Amino acid sequence: MIDSGRQDAALLTPSSSPRRVTSTGLGELLDLSPDALLIVNQAGTIMMANEQISALFGYSSEELLGKPPEMLLPESLRVVHRAHRQHYFTTPRTRSMGAGLQLLGRCKDGTQFPVDISLRPVLLQDELLVIGAIRDMSEQTTRAEAEARANELTAIFEAMIETVIVSDARGEIRYTNPAYRSTLALEEDADPSVLLLDNRYEWLALRDTEGRLVPKEHMPVMRVLRGERLSGTHTIDLLCRTRKGEDIIHNFSGAPIRDAGGQIVGGVVVSRDVTGQYRLKQQLQYSEHKLRSLVESNIFGVVVVDLDGRIYEFNDRYAQILGYSRDELSAGTFNWIQFVPPEDHEALGQAMATVLSTGAAPPYERGYLRKDGSHVPALVAATLLDQERRLVLAVILDMSEQKAVERRKREFLSMVSHELRTPLTSIMGFIDLALLCCDLFPRPLSPEAEKLMDKMEVGLKRAMRQVEIETRLVEELLEVSRLELRTFELSLQRENLVTIVQETVANQQQAARTRHIELVLPPDEVVPVLADAGRVGQALTNYLTNALKYAPVDQPVSVRLEVEASFARVLVRDQGPGLTPEQQQRVWERFYQVAAPGRQGPDRGLGLGLAIARTIIEQHQGQVGVQSAPGRGSTFWFSLPLADGLIQV
Repeated sequence: MIDSGRQDAALLTPSSSPRRVTSTGLGELLDLSPDALLIVNQAGTIMMANEQISALFGYSSEELLGKPPEMLLPESLRVVHRAHRQHYFTTPRTRSMGAGLQLLGRCKDGTQFPVDISLRPVLLQDELLVIGAIRDMSEQTTRAEAEARANELTAIFEAMIETVIVSDARGEIRYTNPAYRSTLALEEDADPSVLLLDNRYEWLALRDTEGRLVPKEHMPVMRVLRGERLSGTHTIDLLCRTRKGEDIIHNFSGAPIRDAGGQIVGGVVVSRDVTGQYRLKQQLQYSEHKLRSLVESNIFGVVVVDLDGRIYEFNDRYAQILGYSRDELSAGTFNWIQFVPPEDHEALGQAMATVLSTGAAPPYERGYLRKDGSHVPALVAATLLDQERRLVLAVILDMSEQKAVERRKREFLSMVSHELRTPLTSIMGFIDLALLCCDLFPRPLSPEAEKLMDKMEVGLKRAMRQVEIETRLVEELLEVSRLELRTFELSLQRENLVTIVQETVANQQQAARTRHIELVLPPDEVVPVLADAGRVGQALTNYLTNALKYAPVDQPVSVRLEVEASFARVLVRDQGPGLTPEQQQRVWERFYQVAAPGRQGPDRGLGLGLAIARTIIEQHQGQVGVQSAPGRGSTFWFSLPLADGLIQV
């Protein structure tokens, strides 16, 4: 540190006590030392200072002599330093440079800089003095700070999930972070030549998002080295290939590294994987295209409105439904609520409340008022787009054609009711009359006449059974049509389910005299239900008809009425072939039939009985079901909620 001869070296050698020196030795030390030196006496003033002190702090020797050394410190440190100085003279000791203290010096012009100071107590003619050697640590501090910043930056790069490369001015990589190596599937022991610029350009196979190859000079690192800053809106998305051959999309940003003179000496390029975002964007674009195609197909009317009545967007079909031109609706003079008939305002209010509370309104039927004053029946569904602005997207299906079809069905039903039922009724009447005449024909008859009469009776009874089958088929067709048209009505009364079951079983037993129907009733004589007795009896009749069709003729059909908690259950059990799980699911469908053993022709029915029974029971807020297995028969059941109160007898 100080090299001024053997005597001077001895002066600054660490020692536990002050060394005696001569004024000649001190003078030579001050003149020859490369460090800035000053000597302070016990009174706290500067006695001597060399030229290096003047060069370092900007003061002349005359300005320093006789002044306290605190003038060379920042003002904020002077009071504390004065106390330390006074304490030092009470226990003087050598303190070498590099003691780890954070010290600052202050120049004459006020600038501050880091310093390192060594202290050495000496005795000059029995007077205790302190020699202070001061060294400017600016360069070392700057270097240490630069290293700290570099380490900090490296730590940040190491922790980033984005890829980072640092290159020199030629584009050759000097640093890669772990994310870069893992994203591009670089092996730990990969040949360093893999990262050379030419090799890197080859295996990365950089392409734009349209798949076109990017020239080498347009690589992100090369653009950065030409002075471009890839940030903000100037980042670029490129397809690149990993070492495993997988194509990924990365968003690249970067900036050049410049030296103190502003020359580009390297560059930093950062990229992040946006493959997922691109795929999501493609999906959104595809979904938007599908939605746009649906809107522009004009199959549905589509409109965006707010719940205060303003119309924002609509397609041509919406205008067609209302009978207005696009220009008329776009003029902003219409409130869409005025297109809703007064009788549908209540349903509209409920739909609005549903949209606001749940975000969507399921499809419901209501009308629209056209420009010419006519009504358009429509099926409407809506979804909430913006809660704050109360924006709603509504989809409207014109139901005019469907309603016209329903009207034609009703007309057909009326015709069927008259044109089919009337002849069948007449035929049944004539057959009954003919059978009555056979019974009233005078007896005895000749054997030949008696034989002919017996044949007539058998033929008439067979004809009656066929007419009854045809009548039942017509009734089933009429029933299912009523269900479709919602003209199926119930007359609900407080009824005794025991009575309904007893009467239905008795009627069915009368109709099928050769079959045996077992009836099991609960101990209670009254099982109150709120029901349409005729319709519930019809449902049970359909169950029994189905059971008798599939059960062997020598096996009984069982009917059981049970009461459980708040509901009553009616079960019909047969010993037929049973049902597979798939058949159990489909047996409630209209026109679905399971082949019955030994049954063919029109008396098999239309497969509507169970579907009608299900609708009847569900309209009574009840449930239906079946328990079955192949070869084990079937149990069809329905349940009805119990009613409170007494039955009026």
